[in-house]
Amino acid sequence: MSTRSMTGFARVRKTAPDGEIAVGIKSVNHRGLDMHFHMDPELDAFEGAIRNAVKAKVARGHLQIHVLFNRTAPAEASSLNRPLLQAYLQAFREAAPEFGADCKPDLNAALRVPGMLQVGDSAEPGAGLEQALLEATAEALDLLNRFREREGAAMAAEMRGRCASVCDLAAQMEKIRSRATQAF
Repeated sequence: MSTRSMTGFARVRKTAPDGEIAVGIKSVNHRGLDMHFHMDPELDAFEGAIRNAVKAKVARGHLQIHVLFNRTAPAEASSLNRPLLQAYLQAFREAAPEFGADCKPDLNAALRVPGMLQVGDSAEPGAGLEQALLEATAEALDLLNRFREREGAAMAAEMRGRCASVCDLAAQMEKIRSRATQAF
């Protein structure tokens, strides 16, 4: 009997040639393999390879696969999206009095807004990105399968315990019935 559950979670972060990759996978029970990808459009070219990697290690389940790629670039190739920052600050100034926020805007939070820091013209991912993506995906799938095996083993132990309890109760009922039969 397999002790692998269909539910699980895994997340892996890896350094890639052009930045950092994060692969997160959540799974729930499903009769087949149902994959849903959530990733930036620049990674669409790698979906087929990731899909094949998943099929090689997972047979069943509804999987949510989140792939993030945070590109790094030299300082001279990056620029601040000033119009976006101005809009952010203006929105903060308008919302603060309306909602009674007595604080100043957090520049660190503003710089984490997607698109606030723009990387230079290199829109195409580097050559080593696919290999790094596949390595991160394989590691995440291994973690997911270990999670699912632990979950499945815990469920199997719970089911065995409940079955043993039912068998004990049935044996007790048999003893009661055998004495009751004589009385009737």
